[in-house]
Parts: sequence; structure tokens; C-alpha cells
Amino acid sequence: MDGSKSFYYDKQLKKIFVVLFNTSSHEVKEIPDFEKSMSFVGLYNYFAVDKIHKKVVSVNLGADDMRADIEIIPFGNINGIEIFSDGLSVFKKEVSVTGTLVGGALLGGAGAVIGGLSGDTRENKTINSYKVVIYLKDVTKPIHTIELLPFGADLEINRESYDNAKKMAESIKGVVLAIIKDNETTENKRVEEDNMSNISNMSIADELKKLVDLKKDGIISEEEFIDQKKKLLK
Repeated sequence: MDGSKSFYYDKQLKKIFVVLFNTSSHEVKEIPDFEKSMSFVGLYNYFAVDKIHKKVVSVNLGADDMRADIEIIPFGNINGIEIFSDGLSVFKKEVSVTGTLVGGALLGGAGAVIGGLSGDTRENKTINSYKVVIYLKDVTKPIHTIELLPFGADLEINRESYDNAKKMAESIKGVVLAIIKDNETTENKRVEEDNMSNISNMSIADELKKLVDLKKDGIISEEEFIDQKKKLLK
């Protein structure tokens, strides 16, 4: 068990089981092909990481344990993270690609750390909402929200529930930041490779123009032009 009756990982089957209870029966939902590297359990949440297949599984349970929102997210699809306390952003970081794409648009400046998960400085220590939002590279579903406190905006949350929510948020934040860093490295490498390719293509274009001018001026023959052109385009 992972510390909660609602979540179970079977190492041999390599499956996560989400058990949904009601008064008389229970339903089991399976998440196959998942090799758990680490996991975090909250009051209504389960967040597990598969480093081998490079994906995370996020499960949000309903307050009655009778429904579940299950999201399987590939590492490469994660574009950022933001944490909200009562609707106010307390932390944000997005994938930032540095440098300029030659022949394209300026990239960079997308990532920003707004702040850490500092303690609540308000005199009133009650809180109604604490959630993590993961931004995705998916136009059909660009965000995944993880609600970390009991459902119901009019609830006064005790300090223990709030501390548990913050700890869960910190754990998820640590994992997502590591993934974002890897994604930034991948994106920056791609931009660098694209730049090298664009520079190479521009150099070839310049050389071809020189050959055309040489042929036009009668300095090289048609046969020499074709031969040099073939060498450039190899």
C-alpha cells in the first residue's frame, strides 16, 4: 500500500489500482504499464512518477471516494506549474527556451519564478482552496488541476489539513521542476540544432548564388556549374 486505502501499486503487474468506495461496494480502476519510481499521497490525491517511461499519473478523488479524475501525463507534455492559495498565485514556473531561432521568432522569457511556498501571513489562518495547476502542451486540455484540500469553498480548513496540502504541493513542485529543467534542456538543444541547420542552409544558398553569378559572367561553363552545384547539395 502507498499509505491510503484508495491507491495501490502492484510491482509484479506494474499497475496502479484506484479503489473507489461507496456504502455497499467498491470499483477498481487500473492504470497499466506503469513502473512507479516515487509517489505522494494526499487527502484526496495520488501523484506517482514513472522515470523509466517518463510519465506521471495524477489522481484526484471526489469527496465521497466514488469518482476519480485520472490523468496520465508524459514528461515532455509538461510546460509549467503554478500553485494557488485561495485563488492567489504563490508560485509559478514555466519552460523557458533561451536564445534566438535563426530565421524565426525570438524565444525565451517564458519562465518565471514568482515566489516560493511561504507560510500564510494572514491573521485568519483558515483557507478554503489550495491547488496545483500543471500547464500542458495540449491544445485539447492545456491544464491539469490538483485540488489539495477537501471540497467545498465554504469549509474552514484546520491547520493539519493545510499543512498536508502544502507538503503535497511541495512534493509535486519538486518533481515538476526537475521535469521542466529536463524539458528546457531538450528544447534548447533542439533550437541549437535548428540554428545550425538554418545557418548551413543559408551558407549553401549563398554559394549557389555565387555559382549562378559565375556562370552568368561566363567564368564557369554550364558543365562546371552543374558539377559544383551537385557537390554543394550533397
